Amino acid sequence: MKRLYILISFLCLIGAATAQNSNQNYVVTRTMLNESSSSYLDVVKYYDGLGRLCQTVHNQVTPQKNNLLDLSEYDESGRDVKDWLPVYSSSAYLSASAFSSTASGNYGSTARPFNQSVYEASPSDRLVAQYGPGAKWSDKPMTTDYMLNGSSEVLSCVHYSVNGSTLVNGGSYATGELYVVRTQDEDGNTVSQFTDKQGHTVLVSQLNGTVRHDTYYVYDDYGNLCYVLPPAMDGNISTTSLNLYAYQYKYDRRNRCVWKKLPGADAVSYVYDLNDRLVFSQDGNQKSRGKWMFYLYDDLSRLVVQGECANTNTSTASARSVACTRVNTATGLGNSGYSSDFALTAPVVYLVNYYDNYDFRTLPGFNNSFFSAETVSAKGYLSGSVITVLGSDTKLYSANYYDKKGRVTKTVSSNLLSGYETTTTIYTFTGKPASVKHVHMAAGKTTQMEIYTYTYDHAERLTKVEHSLNGVKVTLAANTYDELGRLSGKSLHGSASNKLAYAYNIRNWIESISSGGLFNISLGYGYNGNVSRMVCRCPGDNKTYGYNFAYDNLSRLTSAQSLIGGVITLGYATNYSYDKNGNLLHLRRGGQTGLSGTGIIDNLSFTLNGNQLKAVNDDATATASNG
Repeated sequence: MKRLYILISFLCLIGAATAQNSNQNYVVTRTMLNESSSSYLDVVKYYDGLGRLCQTVHNQVTPQKNNLLDLSEYDESGRDVKDWLPVYSSSAYLSASAFSSTASGNYGSTARPFNQSVYEASPSDRLVAQYGPGAKWSDKPMTTDYMLNGSSEVLSCVHYSVNGSTLVNGGSYATGELYVVRTQDEDGNTVSQFTDKQGHTVLVSQLNGTVRHDTYYVYDDYGNLCYVLPPAMDGNISTTSLNLYAYQYKYDRRNRCVWKKLPGADAVSYVYDLNDRLVFSQDGNQKSRGKWMFYLYDDLSRLVVQGECANTNTSTASARSVACTRVNTATGLGNSGYSSDFALTAPVVYLVNYYDNYDFRTLPGFNNSFFSAETVSAKGYLSGSVITVLGSDTKLYSANYYDKKGRVTKTVSSNLLSGYETTTTIYTFTGKPASVKHVHMAAGKTTQMEIYTYTYDHAERLTKVEHSLNGVKVTLAANTYDELGRLSGKSLHGSASNKLAYAYNIRNWIESISSGGLFNISLGYGYNGNVSRMVCRCPGDNKTYGYNFAYDNLSRLTSAQSLIGGVITLGYATNYSYDKNGNLLHLRRGGQTGLSGTGIIDNLSFTLNGNQLKAVNDDATATASNG
């Protein structure tokens, strides 16, 4: 049993045992890792005299059993202005100056290892700039501006409304009617969010150069979202445009969604019972066949039976509570052991769920030795299910078994090979999987058994994954971590020579992955985190190969320039262009067109109907090299 103890600093009996700083206010959270309480993890949170969290210490959590600490600093107004990256140290507590010195040792003296927040000079204390960690970002903040809408190109907003079931363009909002929050990332890309006085987001606008990409959100008088108008609509709200691009919703008098239409798809209808439970749904394909999907629930509103029917009276369900009763005999809907007081026409059952116990074991498909009796109560949990294979009468049966903590310890299910699958999971004291055993049985075939075994270090980090197939064990991966808790190495298949080494920048973005002399890849990034360069080196070749990547202001990839030996080779570049919804419109790729020449090998144009691809045309001239 996992025990969690919260100890307050004035309990002096723990002071010496956990080596906290007795001159500070602190709270200790101790998480036990075994039943004997001999292994545990302590987290100490220190608070200043005003009750603000100023330092968190994870005791002996690093691979070398150092402490991992982080620090928050406040200004004279009590605002959080500086959050330091974690540092590792043998000290149980670090003053601000000692923390800064330790951070310089961990990250480098010029690393700037903290997040810094800047607030506007007003009582509202709104955040206006955030500087991320790293010296390269010292002049590249994420900024936030607070404004009101206006008539200018970047601050105007169309006032859409709903009249009955019709979308109406009411012209532009009057100046000052909407709040506008504009954020700009480290690379200068902006997003403006327009909010009305009820707190509804009515517009999210992004700029790609000077071109706006606007997504509108339209609500009814009750605040229900009725339309989402993506950028490709560009103000065109004709029926054709709405059907191709818009997300459309309708509601009943109880504000339940009864009709939904996604871009390019037929509408889906929904019917609810008196308890607001979905009991019928119908998509376009079902409508053409005169079918509805039905959903039935038990007294606790848990889904017990799902299937398809040919009812024409679905609307009558709205005036009543549709109930389903478990009878535990091979009767009722599809011999499922459930009966309903709501008449269903030609029902075909696709899914049956059982809860709380294993009484269903007397039903056909379960009455065999593979589905054993319970050893721990399944009260409140899904204990069994039956799934019908679509297009056939074949059914797959499964049962779930739990421990006293409600964790699934075993699942048994029939398969399509006239056999069974059994998965057994053993957990650690803290709930992590220690081993997972899977047994596969098929008629006329040899039973196969595989076991995955997981090993963790003293801080619950995964250090080894082993796999055994019919008794033959191999190590799939062995992980090592640096003192900041990041994955630093991974040995594959127990081979010391087949080891991956990972390196990170100050923002924990992967900078390189290497495998000795076998393989090496390095990555570069833009200020906002987009991958800007990838360079690889392969064995037996002194040259490096890679790409420079470029993006538009919406972070969509626009070009990939080939690099050979660190030099851009324009003949191998690839360029991309998109519509306002982000659908690919053109792709132009350079490559080898002869023994020594390069040129355009792909010049693709994509034809769309809304968001759906209809055709691809290649205007490139075919050569012996590109076909």
